[in-house]
Amino acid sequence: MLLGGDNADEFFQLACHTLESYVNAVHSSPSRVVGANNEYRFVISLMGVITNITASSFGRELLSSKDSGKEVLNAINSVISEFPFQEMKWMKMRNVALKCMYNISINQKGMKFLCSIKTLLPDLSQVIHEDKFPDNKLHALRLLQSMVCEPDCVELLHSVVELLSIDKLKTLSQNSKGEVG
Repeated sequence: MLLGGDNADEFFQLACHTLESYVNAVHSSPSRVVGANNEYRFVISLMGVITNITASSFGRELLSSKDSGKEVLNAINSVISEFPFQEMKWMKMRNVALKCMYNISINQKGMKFLCSIKTLLPDLSQVIHEDKFPDNKLHALRLLQSMVCEPDCVELLHSVVELLSIDKLKTLSQNSKGEVG
């Protein structure tokens, strides 16, 4: 079983190092890493596996309880803001990262961990303001909503209002197309 015993720690450490190495490689040589290569496909698949783990209550608890799980979540969080918002090749990777973080927000320990990430709110605000892809904006808004509705994270509401004006939120909520633009 992948998540049983020490296997979970080993897998989370492997995933964390892989994600961190990939982010560093993209920063050091952006032209070398393109959306259609095997490395990209492997990394986005690995992120998909982590996101699928967060889809279960057991997986959410495991990731938010173990130090190695929190390291993976930090690495996935870095994907939200590290890559350019205008490039299609990063849209899918950011989308998977946002889904993973939303899933984690469903767990009490996971929510507490997310609230401790100081860069998360500014990163989500940046997605909402700059990302060209409506799905990513929607996932960022869902995660924000999940976080501000949590009684332990009420203080985040003031930060959200500072990052996203009430007018911007109204505009997003009144979009007639049924998607966030």
